[in-house]
Amino acid sequence: METPLVPRLIRCGEIRRLSALPETLRASRYMEEVLRPATDKMGRAVTVEPQLATTQQRLSLLRTVLGAVLQEAPPTSFSAVPEGKQIQTRRGA
Repeated sequence: METPLVPRLIRCGEIRRLSALPETLRASRYMEEVLRPATDKMGRAVTVEPQLATTQQRLSLLRTVLGAVLQEAPPTSFSAVPEGKQIQTRRGA
């Protein structure tokens, strides 16, 4: 039996894994690793427990919206211009 602490620990692990990724990959990775499997499992669960239909609709909507956002405006990275002096290299060295 899951205690309330277990879902929090799972969520902390998800956040830790996503935080380790470059920002431009986080949303798509969340979609692939967390949201899609959850909506797929919820679809199967609704056939057994019809009262989960509202939760399934909410997850499906989140998946649809996030998918549309990722498709319309994929995340981009803006690297800061490095400060300091540029190292000069000699030819033939």
